[in-house]
Amino acid sequence: TGVQTCALPISRALTGTTTHEYQCGYTAGIGVVMYKLVTSTYTQLGSTYTTITPSAGAVIELESIGDIQTCYLNGAPIIRVVDSAITGNGYGGVVIAGTTGALTNFTVVGKQ
Repeated sequence: TGVQTCALPISRALTGTTTHEYQCGYTAGIGVVMYKLVTSTYTQLGSTYTTITPSAGAVIELESIGDIQTCYLNGAPIIRVVDSAITGNGYGGVVIAGTTGALTNFTVVGKQ
């Protein structure tokens, strides 16, 4: 029950109706994973983080600065990769899949 998947995408390039983006999120039973989506193909970046299962109130962040993509859990970097497949300005968002659940206190923050 509850949210099965919660991911934070940063869309950095749009080609017509195709979105290219980086995602960092948690999937129940798997862990925290980072992906890139290019031309409708998902590719995992880095290793799956399974050390800690996020609990209620956990904060997952995705930071994309140039070719450095970093996923944070409660302020600590847990996945960091260098990937330059996607360029351009970014737009933050959220993806939630599952049978029930809620997302509270969602904020998109741009860092300079």
